[in-house]
Amino acid sequence: MTARSRGGSPASARFGRRWTFGTLGRALAFILAHLVTMFLLARQARASNGQGGANIGGGLLLFAIEAVAAFVWAAVDGRRGVGPAPLGVRWAVVAVVAGAFGPVYNGFSEQPPDLSVILSDLATVSSFVAALIFIPAVIGGGLGLGMRGPAPRLDAHSPATSPPGDDGSDFS
Repeated sequence: MTARSRGGSPASARFGRRWTFGTLGRALAFILAHLVTMFLLARQARASNGQGGANIGGGLLLFAIEAVAAFVWAAVDGRRGVGPAPLGVRWAVVAVVAGAFGPVYNGFSEQPPDLSVILSDLATVSSFVAALIFIPAVIGGGLGLGMRGPAPRLDAHSPATSPPGDDGSDFS
């Protein structure tokens, strides 16, 4: 049963449950990576009794992991046959959700939460993180789509395109 026979459009077939859950799973993976990194950085800061200063290396490592993961995962998506539009929309959603999570989580982990800091971080940090995920994902997805190769072409006289009884010869 196709999407049209159920009353849906071909677009709804591309953006169905499988696409939605796959997109949410990818976003949750990036959120989990952020949480684990923040936990490890906080643990390292407690172990150094505040003598370690800002751990810029840990944040840079998180950025690198996110960029590489987005590139590789999108390349796999493209190779598996996800079309260009669903691939781009999927990774745009993942980038926005993962980018917005960090500032919101960090803002509400402060006591008391400062709404002005959260809004400022949403306007600046989240767009940076979203770009850090989306741009490598678009590049990786494009490479994955390119690795699939072109769709098989049917010539004019193949059985799939010729009418029944036509063997491709002239009228003789």
